[in-house]
Amino acid sequence: MAHLEAQMWRDYYDHHYVSLGLGLYQLGRSEYGFSPWDSVQLAWHAGRAAKVFHHTRGRSEVQQVIPMLENYYQVLRRYGGEEFDIAKAAQLELEW
Repeated sequence: MAHLEAQMWRDYYDHHYVSLGLGLYQLGRSEYGFSPWDSVQLAWHAGRAAKVFHHTRGRSEVQQVIPMLENYYQVLRRYGGEEFDIAKAAQLELEW
C-alpha cells in the first residue's frame, strides 16, 4: 500500500495521469475490494479531479473540482457501505 501511495504521488507531481489512474484503479480494486466497474469509476473521478486541481490557479478555479469529487464520493457512498454527506466530504477533501 505504501509503495502504491508513493507512486501515485510521484505520478501526480510528474503529470503522469494515466499511470495515476491505473494506480487509483488498483487501489480501489485490490486494496479496498471494489468491483472492477466501481474501481474504474473511482479512478476516473479521482484522477480527473486531481488533474484539474493540479492545473488550477486560485480559489475560484479550484471550485470546478467539486462536482468531480462529489461524483467520486457518490460511488464510495453507494458501494462502500457508509452513509455520509457527499457535498461535505467533497468540500473537506478540497480544503485538505
